[in-house]
Amino acid sequence: MIVCKQCGCIDNFRTEKKANNTCAFCNDCGSFIKNIPTEAPKMYVGKYKGIEIERIDDKGYLQWAHDNMQSLNNRQREAIKNRIYELNNLYR
Repeated sequence: MIVCKQCGCIDNFRTEKKANNTCAFCNDCGSFIKNIPTEAPKMYVGKYKGIEIERIDDKGYLQWAHDNMQSLNNRQREAIKNRIYELNNLYR
């Protein structure tokens, strides 16, 4: 969810490429909201340091990381949750 800090508009934005960033701008008031990451989330510590979360197949490790690693940001945590879901449904 992307919220404009100026007018409070929720998920009503456009994106523009500025240098190396993808920037979100509010469609209502036109103000800059934030830079949107373009790289896939990676693990920054532990056994799979530097590996994109979507490429990790170790479901046990991902579940442990999700439940125990306090240093994960929301983006990493969501990617881990999605990957666990994918792995659970891969062999159905």
